[in-house]
Amino acid sequence: MPAHPNNGDEQRYPSRFASYSKGLPHDSTGTVDPTAYQKMLFALGTGNPADFEAIPLGATRKLVNPQSAYSFTLVGPDPHALAIRPAPAYASAETAGEMEELYWMSLVRDVDFYQYPTSAVTVAAAQRLNELLHYRGAKADGARVAANLLFRADVGGALKGPFISQFLLKPIPYGAGPLASGPREPVGYQLLEQRNLERRRGDDRMTQYAEWLNIQNGQVPTLNGGLIDELEGTDSTRLYLHNARGLAEYVHNDYPIQATLSAALLLLRQGDFLPDGSYEPDPKSSPLAMASWNPYLSYGKQEAFVTLGNSDTLSVSMLVTNTALRAAWYQKWLVHRRLRPEEFGGHVDNQLFNRRIYPIHPELLTSPVLARVFSNNTALNNQRGLPGGGTYLLSQAFPEGAPLHPAYGSGHSAYIGAGVTMLKAFHKNFPIRNPQETSNGSGLQPYTGGTLMVFDELDKPSRPPPTNRWWAASASSSTVPRPPTTACPTRWGCPSAWASTRCMPLHTVEPVPPAWGASRSPSASPCRTSSDRGGGFRCVEHQRRLPGGHPRRAGGRAAESGDSQAAQRAQDPRGSMRGSRYWQTELSSRPYRLTSSGGAESRSRRAFTWQRGSAGVKWM
Repeated sequence: MPAHPNNGDEQRYPSRFASYSKGLPHDSTGTVDPTAYQKMLFALGTGNPADFEAIPLGATRKLVNPQSAYSFTLVGPDPHALAIRPAPAYASAETAGEMEELYWMSLVRDVDFYQYPTSAVTVAAAQRLNELLHYRGAKADGARVAANLLFRADVGGALKGPFISQFLLKPIPYGAGPLASGPREPVGYQLLEQRNLERRRGDDRMTQYAEWLNIQNGQVPTLNGGLIDELEGTDSTRLYLHNARGLAEYVHNDYPIQATLSAALLLLRQGDFLPDGSYEPDPKSSPLAMASWNPYLSYGKQEAFVTLGNSDTLSVSMLVTNTALRAAWYQKWLVHRRLRPEEFGGHVDNQLFNRRIYPIHPELLTSPVLARVFSNNTALNNQRGLPGGGTYLLSQAFPEGAPLHPAYGSGHSAYIGAGVTMLKAFHKNFPIRNPQETSNGSGLQPYTGGTLMVFDELDKPSRPPPTNRWWAASASSSTVPRPPTTACPTRWGCPSAWASTRCMPLHTVEPVPPAWGASRSPSASPCRTSSDRGGGFRCVEHQRRLPGGHPRRAGGRAAESGDSQAAQRAQDPRGSMRGSRYWQTELSSRPYRLTSSGGAESRSRRAFTWQRGSAGVKWM
């Protein structure tokens, strides 16, 4: 059985602010009620249905299926036999990069994809994402983020052709049918045009703090006095997918097998041609699309159907949907319990309005995107008649925000990726017939940018649906070199002895609090030399331990859990510099110890130190 490590945030921060808690009761700053969270942990530990029923909820919305985390499967590995890497830590540059990407995504929901290369906001987003320590999205030639590739996956064919996959644009053929007029493309007698309802332009929610807090407590939002799924919240015109708002709404209401089934039916009909180019009207095997290993390609008097034919393809591609969801739900509830981006956005707002302090990486807190977000949320709140002015909240495309299950791993990513994997396993790669595109969503026109291949277009639906959730609430990361978690290169100025040890990743070291007036932000690797960074940075390694239990209470749990006096001491550079507002980072040459909520040492780490000089506090 594999190990299932998490990022340690739940143990690191006893008030549980860095863990998922949506739907549970919270205080006025959105901090979860500790008793409720503990009861949730207890239930997850026992797996007893009665214990789950004893979890206090903040309102009427229910937690989404936590007991499925204990399920088994009859075919293949059980959910607990599959593992994924730990989610990025709360205080990491990677999490900051994810949140920054999401903030930019929230600002471009109504920009049509064909406008990305020239839109002022997408160009600004690409420029900023190039500056991040961590960005894992697409880059032109693998080097820089380009506006025309903005928010695409750095994966296979997702970089080719239009932003939207052919499998999310072309009409879906249900059943056999004739050839379409014009290009030789089979359709179906029952044809589903992929025109979708969209929410109205600018209809972003959770931009007011009271609204955000109500949603975190699990209240059901209303739309103009009605239920959230009434048509009054949507535009009356059905459109082809052409912008992020449409993509977000696609996954707001889709059924789990929907994207995979649609892609499978389109792929099979595209493959209903015989090797000599003639049309095969009886859709049992789609020979043009068969993978080269399929033995029926060599049979002259048999065709595939029940096995290795279309029935097999459709059955297996749909079957993996629930299998993948079970694996994802195990990770969500029993391993990671990662908070939702909308929860993190509340923390950013709390910090910038001085309600609470958090170990948020300074790269995010000093980002130019926040000024744009504040301006946008101010305008939205004024337009909606909501009091309170502007906020730094991450606006949501859905009135109710994220669903009530933890963020990591992604359910959509898991089951659509699994379905696409099955489609690729059964079929070969071949050109899409009659490729099409749309500009503003009102209609389809021929795509003239070259040949589009089936597998490349499948890479897009395996990415956009999870990405669609990001347009409403989730993320990806960046380009600037950082210290690896293996050897720390001596070319970054680290002591040569580190070449055989591990260089501490930036996210494991507490960021410089902006309120301390540091002469330099730690936006670069801590493994820079003084000469590299103009005299501000060098590597310091300590391995001795502090005696006793908690690391300096004033700046440890007390500040972490919201103690205002401890927070003030932690921010004041004239006071005791030992009082970090995060887990202890000593000013002296002594290291710190990371402790569990009970005070017992969980493990020691190498530590970097703060040092006060003539120019202020420096990152050492």
